[in-house]
Amino acid sequence: MKTIEVDDELYSYIASHTKHIGESASDILRRMLKFSATTQPTASAVKGTPAAQPVAEAKPVNPVKDKVRAMRELLLSDEYAEQ
Repeated sequence: MKTIEVDDELYSYIASHTKHIGESASDILRRMLKFSATTQPTASAVKGTPAAQPVAEAKPVNPVKDKVRAMRELLLSDEYAEQ
């Protein structure tokens, strides 16, 4: 399990979507994002078929902030608001 930092406003928003006592933040986010761990490819499946490597790989400066930014953009999106 990894730890990420979120601001108080985002934390409150996520916590407001709690359906039952004891529900973890991971469970809440999985439900909100309609994300299932079983739909993601596993590391062993990826190793079976080697993929072509790009010559130059662009790496984000700070991946933690990029993930937080992506989460904020999703939560503020019109598509998510319609749900």
